[in-house]
Amino acid sequence: TTSNNNNNNNNKMMNNFYPILPPPSPMDPRHVMDIILGSLCSQIEYYFNPNNLRRDRFLLEALAVEPAVGAVSVSTIAQFPKVKYWYGFYVMLVCPEGNAMRPEALVATAMKDSYVVRLTPDGFLFPDAWPMVVMEQQQQQQQQQQHQQQQQQQQQQQQ
Repeated sequence: TTSNNNNNNNNKMMNNFYPILPPPSPMDPRHVMDIILGSLCSQIEYYFNPNNLRRDRFLLEALAVEPAVGAVSVSTIAQFPKVKYWYGFYVMLVCPEGNAMRPEALVATAMKDSYVVRLTPDGFLFPDAWPMVVMEQQQQQQQQQQHQQQQQQQQQQQQ
């Protein structure tokens, strides 16, 4: 019976055994930085793609304002919620010691090789889609004006 008790105790111990796993290895901060920069660039390029730009009143208004018509400052883009989200990841995962670059510098770093948006040395982003969107809006306005003029002429003829 003593051997049966020992076997029962061993079986109980085996049922409660959990393998010891090594702690997860930390990711290389350079790899994390590449992921963050790529994701941030994709997000900002989305903001400036023609389909989004046509509907985004805030960006359209920002693009129409001096000092750089057709451009938006990096500091403006750095305030967008999803840009702040990626900046938070950057601070938390890449620079936990507190030596992080400013949000504007992170945006500029992410956008320096973009094919959709040009970054100027003075910190403005010029979207390539801007002239196309402006032309489309001008054409729509002209069509609306022509339509209104035609309606007015028809009303005058009926009187």
